[in-house]
Amino acid sequence: MTDSTETSAERRKGPNLARWFWGSIIMMAVLSLVLGIAATTRNLSDSGATTTVAAEGSQPPAPAEASATELQELLNTANKAALQAVTSQIDPLLNAAYEPVYDAIPTYANFHYTVLGEYAELSEAALGNMSGKLQDTLFAGLDVRLASMHTKMDTLFSSEFQQALPENAEQNGIHTGPLTRQVLGDAVARMRITAPLATTAALSTGLALKPMVKVMAKKIGAKLAMKAGAKTGGKLATVLGGTGAGAALCSWAGPGAGLCAAAGGLGAWIVADYGIVKLDEYWNREEFESDLRGMVDDQKNAHRKSLEQALAERAVAVQKSSAKFVQKHDFTLRELSGEGNAETCAVAARLYEKFEPMRENLRERKPLAIEALRSEIAGYHGHPSLGPLVQELEENLKKATEVKVSSAEIKGNLPTENRADRKVSGNVYIGGIKIDVAKTNATEINGFNIYLNPNFTARTNLPVTFSIAIEQHLRIHRNRFFGGGGKMDVLERVGNSKGLQHTVSTMFRIGHDQTAKDIENVSKQSHFGHWSTLTLTLRAEPMSPLSSMPECQ
Repeated sequence: MTDSTETSAERRKGPNLARWFWGSIIMMAVLSLVLGIAATTRNLSDSGATTTVAAEGSQPPAPAEASATELQELLNTANKAALQAVTSQIDPLLNAAYEPVYDAIPTYANFHYTVLGEYAELSEAALGNMSGKLQDTLFAGLDVRLASMHTKMDTLFSSEFQQALPENAEQNGIHTGPLTRQVLGDAVARMRITAPLATTAALSTGLALKPMVKVMAKKIGAKLAMKAGAKTGGKLATVLGGTGAGAALCSWAGPGAGLCAAAGGLGAWIVADYGIVKLDEYWNREEFESDLRGMVDDQKNAHRKSLEQALAERAVAVQKSSAKFVQKHDFTLRELSGEGNAETCAVAARLYEKFEPMRENLRERKPLAIEALRSEIAGYHGHPSLGPLVQELEENLKKATEVKVSSAEIKGNLPTENRADRKVSGNVYIGGIKIDVAKTNATEINGFNIYLNPNFTARTNLPVTFSIAIEQHLRIHRNRFFGGGGKMDVLERVGNSKGLQHTVSTMFRIGHDQTAKDIENVSKQSHFGHWSTLTLTLRAEPMSPLSSMPECQ
Protein backbone atom coordinates (compact mmCIF):
# COMPACT_ATOMS: atom_id res chain seq x y z
CA MET A 1 0.00 0.00 0.00
CA THR A 2 2.78 2.39 1.03
CA ASP A 3 4.84 1.57 -2.10
CA SER A 4 2.06 2.21 -4.52
CA THR A 5 1.27 5.55 -2.87
CA GLU A 6 4.87 6.75 -3.23
CA THR A 7 4.94 5.70 -6.82
CA SER A 8 1.84 7.79 -7.66
CA ALA A 9 3.31 10.81 -5.89
CA GLU A 10 6.54 10.60 -7.82
CA ARG A 11 4.59 10.48 -11.08
CA ARG A 12 2.76 13.65 -10.15
CA LYS A 13 5.96 15.50 -9.40
CA GLY A 14 7.96 14.49 -12.68
CA PRO A 15 7.71 16.27 -16.17
CA ASN A 16 5.30 15.15 -18.87
CA LEU A 17 7.82 14.35 -21.60
CA ALA A 18 5.28 13.19 -24.20
CA ARG A 19 3.46 16.55 -24.13
CA TRP A 20 6.69 18.46 -24.71
CA PHE A 21 7.70 16.11 -27.42
CA TRP A 22 4.54 16.44 -29.47
CA GLY A 23 4.25 20.15 -28.77
CA SER A 24 7.64 20.89 -30.25
CA ILE A 25 6.74 18.84 -33.34
CA ILE A 26 3.54 20.85 -33.92
CA MET A 27 5.35 24.17 -33.44
CA MET A 28 8.02 23.28 -36.01
CA ALA A 29 5.36 22.25 -38.51
CA VAL A 30 3.46 25.51 -38.07
CA LEU A 31 6.67 27.53 -38.36
CA SER A 32 7.65 25.70 -41.54
CA LEU A 33 4.21 26.31 -43.00
CA VAL A 34 4.33 30.07 -42.21
CA LEU A 35 7.82 30.47 -43.64
CA GLY A 36 6.81 28.56 -46.77
CA ILE A 37 3.79 30.79 -47.31
CA ALA A 38 5.93 33.91 -46.77
CA ALA A 39 8.57 32.72 -49.19
CA THR A 40 5.95 31.91 -51.80
CA THR A 41 4.38 35.34 -51.42
CA ARG A 42 7.76 37.07 -51.74
CA ASN A 43 8.62 35.05 -54.85
CA LEU A 44 5.32 35.99 -56.43
CA SER A 45 5.92 39.63 -55.58
CA ASP A 46 9.45 39.56 -56.98
CA SER A 47 8.22 37.74 -60.07
CA GLY A 48 5.53 40.38 -60.62
CA ALA A 49 8.04 43.19 -60.24
CA THR A 50 10.40 41.48 -62.61
CA THR A 51 7.59 40.99 -65.10
CA THR A 52 6.65 44.64 -64.82
CA VAL A 53 10.22 45.78 -65.40
CA ALA A 54 10.54 43.42 -68.32
CA ALA A 55 7.30 44.71 -69.77
CA GLU A 56 8.42 48.26 -69.41
CA GLY A 57 11.82 47.49 -70.90
CA SER A 58 10.25 45.74 -73.90
CA GLN A 59 8.61 48.96 -75.25
CA PRO A 60 10.49 50.07 -78.43
CA PRO A 61 12.14 53.52 -78.37
CA ALA A 62 10.55 56.37 -80.33
CA PRO A 63 11.78 56.40 -83.96
CA ALA A 64 14.53 58.89 -84.67
CA GLU A 65 13.68 61.83 -86.93
CA ALA A 66 15.84 63.99 -89.18
CA SER A 67 16.66 67.38 -87.74
CA ALA A 68 15.41 70.46 -89.57
CA THR A 69 18.94 71.15 -90.82
CA GLU A 70 19.30 67.60 -92.14
CA LEU A 71 15.89 67.78 -93.80
CA GLN A 72 16.79 71.05 -95.47
CA GLU A 73 20.03 69.57 -96.75
CA LEU A 74 18.16 66.53 -98.10
CA LEU A 75 15.65 68.64 -100.01
CA ASN A 76 18.23 71.09 -101.37
CA THR A 77 20.52 68.27 -102.52
CA ALA A 78 17.61 66.53 -104.27
CA ASN A 79 16.68 69.81 -105.95
CA LYS A 80 20.22 70.30 -107.25
CA ALA A 81 20.42 66.70 -108.47
CA ALA A 82 17.14 67.07 -110.37
CA LEU A 83 18.25 70.37 -111.91
CA GLN A 84 21.57 68.92 -113.07
CA ALA A 85 19.96 65.79 -114.50
CA VAL A 86 17.39 67.72 -116.53
CA THR A 87 19.86 70.39 -117.68
CA SER A 88 22.13 67.71 -119.10
CA GLN A 89 19.23 66.46 -121.24
CA ILE A 90 18.31 69.80 -122.81
CA ASP A 91 20.57 69.43 -125.85
CA PRO A 92 19.66 65.80 -126.71
CA LEU A 93 15.94 66.53 -126.36
CA LEU A 94 16.13 69.76 -128.33
CA ASN A 95 18.12 68.08 -131.10
CA ALA A 96 15.48 65.37 -131.38
CA ALA A 97 12.65 67.92 -131.49
CA TYR A 98 14.34 70.06 -134.14
CA GLU A 99 15.70 67.21 -136.27
CA PRO A 100 12.59 67.08 -138.55
CA VAL A 101 12.94 70.85 -139.07
CA TYR A 102 16.47 70.45 -140.40
CA ASP A 103 15.39 67.44 -142.48
CA ALA A 104 12.65 69.53 -144.13
CA ILE A 105 15.00 72.30 -145.28
CA PRO A 106 15.82 70.58 -148.65
CA THR A 107 12.06 70.07 -149.21
CA TYR A 108 11.42 73.77 -148.77
CA ALA A 109 14.38 74.57 -151.02
CA ASN A 110 12.86 72.35 -153.73
CA PHE A 111 9.69 74.47 -153.56
CA HIS A 112 11.64 77.72 -153.40
CA TYR A 113 13.59 76.96 -156.57
CA THR A 114 10.60 76.46 -158.85
CA VAL A 115 8.74 79.02 -160.95
CA LEU A 116 5.54 78.27 -159.03
CA GLY A 117 7.35 78.58 -155.70
CA GLU A 118 8.98 81.86 -156.71
CA TYR A 119 5.67 83.47 -157.67
CA ALA A 120 3.89 82.02 -154.62
CA GLU A 121 6.54 83.46 -152.29
CA LEU A 122 6.53 86.83 -154.06
CA SER A 123 2.72 86.98 -153.80
CA GLU A 124 2.75 86.07 -150.11
CA ALA A 125 5.53 88.59 -149.46
CA ALA A 126 3.50 91.31 -151.19
CA LEU A 127 0.48 90.43 -149.05
CA GLY A 128 2.60 90.25 -145.91
CA ASN A 129 1.73 86.60 -145.26
CA MET A 130 4.75 84.60 -146.34
CA SER A 131 5.09 82.51 -143.17
CA GLY A 132 2.38 79.98 -144.12
CA LYS A 133 4.50 77.77 -146.37
CA LEU A 134 7.46 77.96 -143.99
CA GLN A 135 5.26 76.95 -141.07
CA ASP A 136 3.68 74.06 -142.97
CA THR A 137 6.95 72.72 -144.42
CA LEU A 138 9.62 73.33 -141.79
CA PHE A 139 7.81 73.63 -138.49
CA ALA A 140 4.88 71.27 -138.88
CA GLY A 141 4.48 69.35 -135.61
CA LEU A 142 7.28 71.20 -133.81
CA ASP A 143 4.90 72.57 -131.17
CA VAL A 144 3.68 69.04 -130.41
CA ARG A 145 7.23 67.70 -130.15
CA LEU A 146 8.25 70.56 -127.87
CA ALA A 147 5.26 69.99 -125.62
CA SER A 148 6.19 66.32 -125.35
CA MET A 149 9.79 67.32 -124.57
CA HIS A 150 8.65 69.62 -121.75
CA THR A 151 6.57 66.81 -120.25
CA LYS A 152 9.57 64.46 -120.37
CA MET A 153 11.72 67.05 -118.62
CA ASP A 154 9.10 67.50 -115.89
CA THR A 155 8.91 63.74 -115.41
CA LEU A 156 12.69 63.46 -115.21
CA PHE A 157 12.90 66.32 -112.71
CA SER A 158 10.29 64.67 -110.48
CA SER A 159 11.84 61.21 -110.62
CA GLU A 160 15.38 62.48 -109.95
CA PHE A 161 14.18 64.61 -107.05
CA GLN A 162 12.23 61.76 -105.48
CA GLN A 163 15.00 59.20 -106.02
CA ALA A 164 17.70 61.42 -104.52
CA LEU A 165 15.93 61.77 -101.16
CA PRO A 166 16.33 58.21 -99.78
CA GLU A 167 19.74 57.80 -101.42
CA ASN A 168 21.16 60.89 -99.74
CA ALA A 169 19.53 60.01 -96.44
CA GLU A 170 21.16 56.57 -96.48
CA GLN A 171 24.56 57.91 -97.57
CA ASN A 172 24.62 60.53 -94.82
CA GLY A 173 23.08 58.38 -92.08
CA ILE A 174 20.04 60.63 -91.70
CA HIS A 175 17.12 59.09 -89.79
CA THR A 176 13.78 59.22 -91.57
CA GLY A 177 11.09 58.51 -89.02
CA PRO A 178 7.38 58.83 -89.75
CA LEU A 179 7.36 62.62 -89.30
CA THR A 180 10.29 63.03 -91.68
CA ARG A 181 8.75 60.70 -94.26
CA GLN A 182 5.50 62.66 -94.11
CA VAL A 183 7.30 65.94 -94.75
CA LEU A 184 9.31 64.43 -97.62
CA GLY A 185 6.13 63.11 -99.20
CA ASP A 186 4.47 66.52 -98.92
CA ALA A 187 7.55 68.21 -100.41
CA VAL A 188 7.58 65.79 -103.38
CA ALA A 189 3.87 66.41 -104.02
CA ARG A 190 4.39 70.17 -103.94
CA MET A 191 7.46 69.91 -106.18
CA ARG A 192 5.43 68.23 -108.93
CA ILE A 193 3.11 71.22 -109.29
CA THR A 194 5.67 73.99 -108.72
CA ALA A 195 6.45 75.90 -111.95
CA PRO A 196 6.33 72.88 -114.30
CA LEU A 197 7.99 73.33 -117.68
CA ALA A 198 4.95 71.88 -119.43
CA THR A 199 3.15 75.17 -118.73
CA THR A 200 5.76 77.90 -118.26
CA ALA A 201 8.23 76.85 -120.98
CA ALA A 202 5.48 75.76 -123.38
CA LEU A 203 3.82 79.14 -123.09
CA SER A 204 7.02 81.09 -123.80
CA THR A 205 7.92 78.77 -126.68
CA GLY A 206 4.50 79.08 -128.26
CA LEU A 207 4.68 82.85 -128.06
CA ALA A 208 8.19 82.91 -129.59
CA LEU A 209 7.70 80.41 -132.43
CA LYS A 210 5.32 82.44 -134.60
CA PRO A 211 7.40 85.65 -134.53
CA MET A 212 10.48 83.59 -135.38
CA VAL A 213 8.75 82.12 -138.47
CA LYS A 214 7.69 85.62 -139.53
CA VAL A 215 11.26 86.89 -139.18
CA MET A 216 12.54 84.04 -141.35
CA ALA A 217 9.84 84.72 -143.93
CA LYS A 218 10.68 88.42 -143.97
CA LYS A 219 14.36 87.71 -144.63
CA ILE A 220 13.52 85.30 -147.47
CA GLY A 221 11.05 87.81 -148.92
CA ALA A 222 13.65 90.58 -148.91
CA LYS A 223 16.10 88.38 -150.80
CA LEU A 224 13.38 87.40 -153.28
CA ALA A 225 12.57 91.05 -153.97
CA MET A 226 16.23 91.82 -154.67
CA LYS A 227 16.56 88.81 -156.96
CA ALA A 228 13.33 89.66 -158.77
CA GLY A 229 14.65 93.12 -159.60
CA ALA A 230 17.95 91.71 -160.85
CA LYS A 231 16.23 89.05 -162.98
CA THR A 232 13.78 91.40 -164.68
CA GLY A 233 16.30 92.86 -167.13
CA GLY A 234 17.46 89.47 -168.34
CA LYS A 235 13.92 88.17 -168.67
CA LEU A 236 12.80 91.27 -170.62
CA ALA A 237 15.58 90.76 -173.16
CA THR A 238 14.63 87.12 -173.57
CA VAL A 239 10.92 87.92 -173.83
CA LEU A 240 11.44 90.69 -176.39
CA GLY A 241 13.40 88.29 -178.55
CA GLY A 242 10.76 85.62 -178.06
CA THR A 243 7.97 88.04 -178.88
CA GLY A 244 9.69 89.10 -182.17
CA ALA A 245 10.25 85.51 -183.17
CA GLY A 246 6.68 84.66 -182.17
CA ALA A 247 5.30 87.50 -184.30
CA ALA A 248 7.19 86.21 -187.34
CA LEU A 249 6.04 82.68 -186.74
CA CYS A 250 2.43 83.76 -186.13
CA SER A 251 2.12 85.96 -189.27
CA TRP A 252 0.14 83.13 -190.93
CA ALA A 253 -2.59 83.48 -188.30
CA GLY A 254 -4.03 86.64 -189.85
CA PRO A 255 -6.33 88.46 -187.38
CA GLY A 256 -5.22 86.09 -184.59
CA ALA A 257 -1.56 86.89 -185.08
CA GLY A 258 -1.53 89.29 -182.13
CA LEU A 259 -2.87 86.67 -179.73
CA CYS A 260 -0.46 84.13 -181.09
CA ALA A 261 2.45 86.52 -180.59
CA ALA A 262 1.29 87.35 -177.04
CA ALA A 263 1.16 83.65 -176.23
CA GLY A 264 4.66 83.29 -177.60
CA GLY A 265 5.83 86.17 -175.41
CA LEU A 266 4.24 84.62 -172.31
CA GLY A 267 5.83 81.30 -173.12
CA ALA A 268 9.17 83.01 -173.57
CA TRP A 269 8.73 84.73 -170.16
CA ILE A 270 8.01 81.44 -168.43
CA VAL A 271 10.90 79.70 -170.19
CA ALA A 272 13.18 82.56 -169.20
CA ASP A 273 11.89 82.38 -165.61
CA TYR A 274 12.52 78.65 -165.49
CA GLY A 275 16.04 79.03 -166.81
CA ILE A 276 16.93 81.84 -164.42
CA VAL A 277 15.45 79.95 -161.42
CA LYS A 278 17.51 76.90 -162.26
CA LEU A 279 20.65 79.00 -162.66
CA ASP A 280 19.90 80.62 -159.32
CA GLU A 281 19.48 77.19 -157.76
CA TYR A 282 22.75 75.98 -159.23
CA TRP A 283 24.73 78.88 -157.87
CA ASN A 284 22.88 79.74 -154.63
CA ARG A 285 20.95 76.74 -153.29
CA GLU A 286 23.71 75.65 -150.92
CA GLU A 287 23.92 79.16 -149.47
CA PHE A 288 20.10 79.38 -149.19
CA GLU A 289 19.88 76.13 -147.23
CA SER A 290 22.78 77.25 -145.04
CA ASP A 291 20.92 80.49 -144.28
CA LEU A 292 17.82 78.53 -143.32
CA ARG A 293 19.86 76.29 -141.00
CA GLY A 294 21.39 79.37 -139.41
CA MET A 295 17.94 80.81 -138.73
CA VAL A 296 16.78 77.53 -137.20
CA ASP A 297 19.99 77.39 -135.15
CA ASP A 298 19.23 80.85 -133.76
CA GLN A 299 15.73 79.78 -132.75
CA LYS A 300 16.97 76.56 -131.15
CA ASN A 301 19.62 78.45 -129.19
CA ALA A 302 17.02 80.95 -128.00
CA HIS A 303 14.83 78.03 -126.95
CA ARG A 304 17.75 76.46 -125.07
CA LYS A 305 18.32 79.67 -123.10
CA SER A 306 14.61 79.90 -122.36
CA LEU A 307 14.59 76.34 -121.04
CA GLU A 308 17.68 76.91 -118.89
CA GLN A 309 16.08 79.99 -117.39
CA ALA A 310 12.78 78.19 -116.80
CA LEU A 311 14.62 75.32 -115.08
CA ALA A 312 16.59 77.70 -112.87
CA GLU A 313 13.39 79.50 -111.91
CA ARG A 314 11.72 76.20 -111.13
CA ALA A 315 14.61 75.13 -108.89
CA VAL A 316 14.36 78.42 -106.98
CA ALA A 317 10.60 78.00 -106.59
CA VAL A 318 11.02 74.40 -105.36
CA GLN A 319 13.65 75.50 -102.86
CA LYS A 320 11.33 78.19 -101.50
CA SER A 321 8.44 75.75 -101.10
CA SER A 322 10.77 73.20 -99.47
CA ALA A 323 11.88 75.80 -96.94
CA LYS A 324 8.30 76.10 -95.71
CA PHE A 325 8.13 72.33 -95.08
CA VAL A 326 11.42 72.52 -93.18
CA GLN A 327 10.02 75.37 -91.12
CA LYS A 328 6.95 73.34 -90.19
CA HIS A 329 9.06 70.27 -89.39
CA ASP A 330 11.32 72.29 -87.10
CA PHE A 331 8.29 73.65 -85.28
CA THR A 332 6.88 70.15 -84.77
CA LEU A 333 10.18 68.75 -83.46
CA ARG A 334 10.55 71.61 -80.98
CA GLU A 335 7.07 71.05 -79.64
CA LEU A 336 7.54 67.28 -79.30
CA SER A 337 10.88 67.69 -77.55
CA GLY A 338 9.41 70.08 -75.00
CA GLU A 339 11.74 72.87 -76.09
CA GLY A 340 8.87 74.87 -77.54
CA ASN A 341 8.82 77.74 -80.01
CA ALA A 342 8.20 80.72 -77.77
CA GLU A 343 11.52 82.35 -78.60
CA THR A 344 11.17 81.75 -82.33
CA CYS A 345 7.64 83.16 -82.32
CA ALA A 346 8.77 86.20 -80.35
CA VAL A 347 11.51 86.94 -82.91
CA ALA A 348 9.08 86.51 -85.82
CA ALA A 349 6.56 88.83 -84.17
CA ARG A 350 9.24 91.45 -83.56
CA LEU A 351 10.44 91.34 -87.19
CA TYR A 352 6.84 91.57 -88.41
CA GLU A 353 6.13 94.60 -86.24
CA LYS A 354 9.16 96.42 -87.64
CA PHE A 355 8.43 95.53 -91.25
CA GLU A 356 4.66 95.89 -91.53
CA PRO A 357 4.54 99.71 -91.14
CA MET A 358 7.03 100.04 -94.04
CA ARG A 359 4.89 98.08 -96.47
CA GLU A 360 2.56 100.86 -97.52
CA ASN A 361 4.07 103.94 -95.89
CA LEU A 362 7.04 105.75 -97.39
CA ARG A 363 7.61 107.76 -94.23
CA GLU A 364 8.47 104.56 -92.31
CA ARG A 365 11.26 103.61 -94.73
CA LYS A 366 13.89 105.66 -93.00
CA PRO A 367 17.45 104.56 -93.81
CA LEU A 368 18.32 103.88 -90.17
CA ALA A 369 15.18 101.77 -89.67
CA ILE A 370 15.86 99.75 -92.82
CA GLU A 371 19.49 99.19 -91.90
CA ALA A 372 18.54 98.14 -88.36
CA LEU A 373 16.06 95.58 -89.72
CA ARG A 374 18.66 94.26 -92.18
CA SER A 375 21.18 93.84 -89.37
CA GLU A 376 18.71 92.00 -87.18
CA ILE A 377 17.55 89.50 -89.78
CA ALA A 378 21.15 88.80 -90.79
CA GLY A 379 21.57 86.94 -87.51
CA TYR A 380 18.91 84.39 -88.45
CA HIS A 381 20.31 83.19 -91.77
CA GLY A 382 19.96 79.43 -92.01
CA HIS A 383 17.55 79.22 -89.08
CA PRO A 384 15.16 76.36 -89.97
CA SER A 385 12.04 78.12 -88.70
CA LEU A 386 12.96 81.73 -89.50
CA GLY A 387 14.97 81.16 -92.70
CA PRO A 388 12.03 81.55 -95.15
CA LEU A 389 10.90 84.71 -93.34
CA VAL A 390 14.43 86.12 -93.49
CA GLN A 391 14.67 85.49 -97.25
CA GLU A 392 11.31 87.14 -97.83
CA LEU A 393 12.26 90.19 -95.77
CA GLU A 394 15.59 90.55 -97.58
CA GLU A 395 13.83 90.40 -100.95
CA ASN A 396 11.41 93.12 -99.87
CA LEU A 397 14.14 95.36 -98.49
CA LYS A 398 16.16 95.32 -101.73
CA LYS A 399 14.03 98.14 -103.13
CA ALA A 400 12.89 99.67 -99.86
CA THR A 401 14.80 102.90 -100.47
CA GLU A 402 13.62 103.36 -104.06
CA VAL A 403 11.04 105.99 -105.01
CA LYS A 404 9.99 106.96 -108.54
CA VAL A 405 9.85 110.63 -109.53
CA SER A 406 7.15 110.87 -112.20
CA SER A 407 6.84 114.63 -112.64
CA ALA A 408 8.49 117.88 -111.64
CA GLU A 409 7.52 121.55 -111.72
CA ILE A 410 9.75 124.59 -111.33
CA LYS A 411 7.83 127.73 -110.53
CA GLY A 412 9.59 131.03 -110.03
CA ASN A 413 10.90 134.27 -111.44
CA LEU A 414 14.16 135.98 -112.27
CA PRO A 415 15.76 138.61 -110.03
CA THR A 416 13.66 141.80 -109.90
CA GLU A 417 16.10 143.92 -111.92
CA ASN A 418 16.23 141.31 -114.75
CA ARG A 419 12.54 140.57 -115.23
CA ALA A 420 10.89 141.07 -118.61
CA ASP A 421 8.08 139.69 -120.71
CA ARG A 422 10.40 137.49 -122.69
CA LYS A 423 10.72 133.79 -123.39
CA VAL A 424 13.18 131.64 -121.44
CA SER A 425 14.79 128.26 -122.20
CA GLY A 426 17.54 126.16 -120.70
CA ASN A 427 18.19 122.81 -119.08
CA VAL A 428 17.47 121.11 -115.78
CA TYR A 429 19.39 118.38 -113.99
CA ILE A 430 17.41 116.23 -111.54
CA GLY A 431 19.02 113.19 -109.97
CA GLY A 432 21.80 113.31 -112.58
CA ILE A 433 19.37 113.30 -115.52
CA LYS A 434 19.53 116.20 -117.96
CA ILE A 435 16.26 117.59 -119.35
CA ASP A 436 16.27 120.29 -122.00
CA VAL A 437 13.72 123.06 -121.55
CA ALA A 438 12.25 124.47 -124.76
CA LYS A 439 11.34 128.14 -125.01
CA THR A 440 8.53 128.96 -122.64
CA ASN A 441 6.76 132.20 -121.74
CA ALA A 442 7.92 134.23 -118.76
CA THR A 443 6.30 137.43 -117.59
CA GLU A 444 7.62 140.25 -115.46
CA ILE A 445 4.84 139.78 -112.90
CA ASN A 446 4.12 136.03 -112.80
CA GLY A 447 7.47 134.64 -113.86
CA PHE A 448 7.53 131.14 -115.39
CA ASN A 449 6.26 127.60 -114.86
CA ILE A 450 8.38 124.76 -116.22
CA TYR A 451 6.79 121.28 -116.31
CA LEU A 452 9.04 118.23 -116.62
CA ASN A 453 8.71 114.45 -116.79
CA PRO A 454 12.06 113.22 -115.42
CA ASN A 455 10.80 109.66 -114.79
CA PHE A 456 13.77 108.53 -112.72
CA THR A 457 14.25 106.52 -109.53
CA ALA A 458 15.50 108.35 -106.47
CA ARG A 459 16.68 106.82 -103.18
CA THR A 460 15.47 107.85 -99.78
CA ASN A 461 18.94 107.30 -98.29
CA LEU A 462 20.43 109.93 -100.63
CA PRO A 463 19.34 113.54 -101.23
CA VAL A 464 17.87 114.43 -104.62
CA THR A 465 20.22 116.95 -106.23
CA PHE A 466 18.92 119.41 -108.83
CA SER A 467 20.02 122.45 -110.81
CA ILE A 468 18.66 124.75 -113.48
CA ALA A 469 20.29 126.95 -116.12
CA ILE A 470 18.09 129.57 -117.80
CA GLU A 471 18.65 131.69 -120.88
CA GLN A 472 16.50 134.84 -121.17
CA HIS A 473 15.89 135.68 -124.82
CA LEU A 474 16.06 139.46 -125.35
CA ARG A 475 15.28 141.33 -128.55
CA ILE A 476 17.94 144.02 -128.59
CA HIS A 477 20.46 143.28 -125.89
CA ARG A 478 22.52 140.12 -125.54
CA ASN A 479 20.71 137.23 -123.90
CA ARG A 480 21.15 136.92 -120.16
CA PHE A 481 21.88 133.71 -118.22
CA PHE A 482 20.71 132.60 -114.77
CA GLY A 483 21.31 129.57 -112.58
CA GLY A 484 20.44 127.91 -109.31
CA GLY A 485 20.08 124.55 -107.61
CA GLY A 486 20.05 122.62 -104.37
CA LYS A 487 19.27 119.35 -102.63
CA MET A 488 16.11 117.79 -101.28
CA ASP A 489 15.75 115.21 -98.51
CA VAL A 490 12.69 113.31 -99.73
CA LEU A 491 11.72 111.75 -96.39
CA GLU A 492 12.15 115.04 -94.59
CA ARG A 493 9.69 116.64 -97.02
CA VAL A 494 7.26 113.72 -96.73
CA GLY A 495 7.15 114.31 -92.99
CA ASN A 496 4.28 112.53 -91.22
CA SER A 497 2.15 112.04 -94.32
CA LYS A 498 0.94 108.47 -94.77
CA GLY A 499 0.89 106.42 -97.94
CA LEU A 500 3.18 105.80 -100.87
CA GLN A 501 2.39 108.72 -103.19
CA HIS A 502 3.42 112.24 -102.23
CA THR A 503 4.02 115.70 -103.62
CA VAL A 504 7.03 117.38 -102.04
CA SER A 505 8.55 120.81 -102.54
CA THR A 506 11.66 122.79 -101.70
CA MET A 507 12.78 126.36 -102.35
CA PHE A 508 15.99 127.56 -103.94
CA ARG A 509 17.41 130.78 -105.39
CA ILE A 510 17.92 131.63 -109.07
CA GLY A 511 20.61 134.26 -109.62
CA HIS A 512 22.05 136.19 -112.56
CA ASP A 513 25.37 134.85 -113.86
CA GLN A 514 26.93 137.88 -115.54
CA THR A 515 30.03 135.98 -116.64
CA ALA A 516 28.29 133.16 -118.53
CA LYS A 517 28.60 133.27 -122.34
CA ASP A 518 26.29 130.32 -123.08
CA ILE A 519 23.84 128.01 -121.34
CA GLU A 520 26.37 125.23 -120.73
CA ASN A 521 28.65 127.41 -118.60
CA VAL A 522 26.06 128.87 -116.24
CA SER A 523 26.91 128.68 -112.54
CA LYS A 524 24.32 126.61 -110.66
CA GLN A 525 25.37 127.80 -107.21
CA SER A 526 23.44 130.93 -106.35
CA HIS A 527 23.28 132.47 -102.86
CA PHE A 528 21.40 135.51 -104.10
CA GLY A 529 18.48 136.11 -106.39
CA HIS A 530 14.78 135.35 -106.37
CA TRP A 531 13.30 132.37 -104.56
CA SER A 532 11.80 129.67 -106.76
CA THR A 533 10.12 126.34 -105.97
CA LEU A 534 10.82 122.81 -107.16
CA THR A 535 7.89 120.40 -106.71
CA LEU A 536 8.26 116.63 -107.26
CA THR A 537 5.59 113.95 -107.52
CA LEU A 538 6.81 110.74 -105.89
CA ARG A 539 5.57 107.20 -105.70
CA ALA A 540 7.08 104.24 -103.88
CA GLU A 541 6.06 100.66 -104.65
CA PRO A 542 4.27 98.70 -101.93
CA MET A 543 6.19 95.81 -100.39
CA SER A 544 4.73 92.32 -100.59
CA PRO A 545 2.92 91.03 -97.51
CA LEU A 546 4.83 88.36 -95.58
CA SER A 547 3.73 84.83 -96.42
CA SER A 548 6.45 82.89 -94.54
CA MET A 549 5.55 83.68 -90.95
CA PRO A 550 5.95 80.67 -88.63
CA GLU A 551 2.67 79.03 -87.61
CA CYS A 552 2.63 80.45 -84.10
CA GLN A 553 -0.54 80.31 -82.01
